[in-house]
Order: sequence, then structure tokens, then C-alpha cells
Amino acid sequence: MTDLLSYDDALRIILDTSAPLPSERRAPVDALDRVLAAPVIAGEALPPFDNSAMDGYALAGDGVVPAGTELDVRGEQAAGDDA
Repeated sequence: MTDLLSYDDALRIILDTSAPLPSERRAPVDALDRVLAAPVIAGEALPPFDNSAMDGYALAGDGVVPAGTELDVRGEQAAGDDA
């Protein structure tokens, strides 16, 4: 049986013999499967209000609601409605 390298020795060999590739500019459409060289920061917040990107329900109550309980809908807010 051959001796195996320890994790630390293997990692040291990899890090000692490799270097990062240089960065390059790409159009967003050509950036698939690539890694950002620096963080991307938006120039302004869009939308200009707090927004949840998920559909969901909010419940308020004093205790646990048993599964299967029917609840009244007291309001709704569609995507794009004012907060």
C-alpha cells in the first residue's frame, strides 16, 4: 500500500504550485461560470423600498395554529404595490 499525503501537505503543495489567473473584463452575458474579481455594488437601491422577493404569509396570534385551520385573509399586497 502506498503512503497517502496528509491534507495539510497536499494543500501546501497545491498552494505553492498555483497562482490566481489575471482578472478580465466580460459582458454580463459572457460571465456565466466565472468568479468576480471584486464585489459588485449597485449605484442605487431598486426598488427604492424594502421588498421581499418571496411570496408568503404573515400570521399574528397568541399561540400555535393547528394544521388544517382555515384563516381569513385580511389584506394583500401585490408585487409593485406601494408599501
